[in-house]
Amino acid sequence: MYVCEARVWSFFRKFSNDMDKYFDFASGKTFVETGGKDAGERMPLYIKPNHKVSAQELKDCMRDQYEGTPLDITQGPDAGPWNSKLRYGSLGFKLDSVQYLYERPIATQQTAWSFVAQMRGYESAKAGGILWFGVDDAASSLYVPMYSKITEIPECYAEGNGDMYTYSPTSAWWTYNIVANWAYTKYSAMMPDIKKVQAAWEDKFNSQVDAIDAQVATMDKEQAAEFLTKYSCVQASESTQAWKELGIYLFVKYLDGQERKEKDGEFLRNPYGLPEGPNRVPYPAEFLQSIHEHIAHE
Repeated sequence: MYVCEARVWSFFRKFSNDMDKYFDFASGKTFVETGGKDAGERMPLYIKPNHKVSAQELKDCMRDQYEGTPLDITQGPDAGPWNSKLRYGSLGFKLDSVQYLYERPIATQQTAWSFVAQMRGYESAKAGGILWFGVDDAASSLYVPMYSKITEIPECYAEGNGDMYTYSPTSAWWTYNIVANWAYTKYSAMMPDIKKVQAAWEDKFNSQVDAIDAQVATMDKEQAAEFLTKYSCVQASESTQAWKELGIYLFVKYLDGQERKEKDGEFLRNPYGLPEGPNRVPYPAEFLQSIHEHIAHE
């Protein structure tokens, strides 16, 4: 299939009601059916969105996994019982001399970092633009506001703070990777927990933009840079710490494939103060049905 076209198609469809007619081209369906003679109706180079697009909508687009389309990477037998978008190996595999390909989503586990650049010179000349920056898989990451006027890089993002072979407890990349890789083991169960924390932080960031603009507008250039640097560095540090805590929470809650009982954000204990027995959640009915069908055909 046309990997890049599929991602653009899925992206565009969020802002246009006229994208269905391009699906055969984006998916490569027409190309395959005609033996490479016809690619179908090509997508436009650009579209006019049907509404004013917000920075948050673009962040959400970066997390797109084709949900709600025939290409949904979280569905099908490849996704396993817990609807994981993780695919082992390369973007495809060969079986009985036939080559198969996976759809590659925007939010892929191989992502090192991603961002949404919000140019705002016309809005707040002193505060400037915002680089909404996230590390690792965008679906389970967080976009933190890095203002264009900052003069320092937060320690958790700094070059040399760990690398792919060297774990660092203060590295945001390692912290977010730990959460994401644990989530891949039981994706449909853990992602709602991750998204809850993700939304809380990004709602907070979004709600603070106007107030920060107003504060910075009263400062001179040096004061503004100092203020914005401190703000961005603090948000990066505190949100990375929150992701560490999220990782611990997820590890405890889903230990050994079970789910610990909780109420109002606290794990439940019995009258003796000991942990209550966990919920032993079985495989989803659809997955069990597929096992039944496989056995029935043997």
